[in-house]
Amino acid sequence: MIKFLRRNQQTFIFITFLYGCIAVLTSYFTHSNHQLISSPFKMPFLSGIISTTSLNQNTYLLFTLLVIVALIFIGFYFTRIAIKFLIISSRSQFPAIFFLCISSFAILKAPFSGAIIACLFLLLCVERLFESVDQKGLSFRFLDSGILLGLASLFYFNILFLFPFFILAQIILRPLGWREILHIILGMCLPFIYIFSTYFIQGISISDTWDQILEWVLLKKTINTNCYFLGAIGFYVLVLIISSVVALQRFTATKVVIRKYYQLFFSLFINLLLIFIFIPSTGIEVLFLFAVPASVPLSIYFTHCRSNFVNKLLLFFLLAIPIAVNFFY
Repeated sequence: MIKFLRRNQQTFIFITFLYGCIAVLTSYFTHSNHQLISSPFKMPFLSGIISTTSLNQNTYLLFTLLVIVALIFIGFYFTRIAIKFLIISSRSQFPAIFFLCISSFAILKAPFSGAIIACLFLLLCVERLFESVDQKGLSFRFLDSGILLGLASLFYFNILFLFPFFILAQIILRPLGWREILHIILGMCLPFIYIFSTYFIQGISISDTWDQILEWVLLKKTINTNCYFLGAIGFYVLVLIISSVVALQRFTATKVVIRKYYQLFFSLFINLLLIFIFIPSTGIEVLFLFAVPASVPLSIYFTHCRSNFVNKLLLFFLLAIPIAVNFFY
């Protein structure tokens, strides 16, 4: 099965597309009483629009179809980045399908979260950061990344806490320059300057908006889990550790610039883990963002592993477990 997927890219693309549809539609048909993301404190900006949208059977189906399109597009775009920057050494759709696998755990409890849109902006940021390596002199890619990060926060505010990752990216990819760090900060502020200018013109209280944001960030989210979900996450963590060890063994054999890319994905994973632990309002929707760095070692492992019975069985469980959990969660 693994060898077949490596050699037949068109079939692999179709299987990835089909898997994305099944993963989302499984949640749609088994849990028809979803509600949009809401809380006692309505976040402002675009996430507020999402959380206050009325949900009936027709809009629920429409949102579900949009989620399918968005997740599949993000998965294939992630694969494009992985191939473009040689993160995986051969053309393969493993990054896309593993992104969809990990995202499936979040679809059930946060199917219409703004974190999905924020994840797309995160990938755009990552691509801009990687492109800065080849630029001489002052790179304005960091300004682009800062703007994209600010725009992502309009849909999912907690993504702003990835700011340390962007600082590390500048340090790892480029000679240390305070101007490029300043570009990141300026880019992050630009969307908020525009939003608050609009609020000022309309007479909306900016101080009340900041209080609302603070209340939302400090609002404790509870994650309801069961043994099936915890067991599935535990299995994925175990496989992720094994694949990371294999990726580290290949680390020294890669080019220096590719090692820097791996370091950035590891930094992104650690930053997201800290956000999940220390930011009270971070819930299960953060898995949409976790799916990006977590898919890298899994993709590297299955791109280079032997096509034996154990690895075939391992891949089968990785693909089947997220869908099975949606039936029993």
